[in-house]
Amino acid sequence: MTSAEFTLQGWPRTLEEYEGKLLFALQSFQTVEVVLKSYLNQVAKHPPVGVSAAYRMHDVQNYSLGRLIATFRGINQNVELHRQLEAIVADRNIIAHQSAVARDPHIAKMLGVEVIDLKRMREIDRKAMRAMSALISEFVRTAPKSPDENDPP
Repeated sequence: MTSAEFTLQGWPRTLEEYEGKLLFALQSFQTVEVVLKSYLNQVAKHPPVGVSAAYRMHDVQNYSLGRLIATFRGINQNVELHRQLEAIVADRNIIAHQSAVARDPHIAKMLGVEVIDLKRMREIDRKAMRAMSALISEFVRTAPKSPDENDPP
């Protein structure tokens, strides 16, 4: 689209809170997926003693969020984090597949999907951000590190 087309559509404009929460939740869910893939790849490259990766790094790139979490659960011992991640899968699917159209009650009814109002969007955003933060902390704390060439053996 050209800048003239954006101008004709009223762009630039200030996002409404719903749209902002939608974007932040989407960012959090994408970050969770990327961090999980990175964690799994680090374990595959540098497996801790007694851990073997039962997956190929290339395949991990195409895993769904549910499968990423299940695979992560097999190599990570943080049960509370596993629960937190599993609790966001349904929310992630709502954001990914229907949140942009489910805001309007008439359209949601016509499509047979749940209405996602601002209150629900705020809840989803909070849960997504908490899960993302917990996962990043776990990654920093426990993901295998590449041996630094500058460190003595």
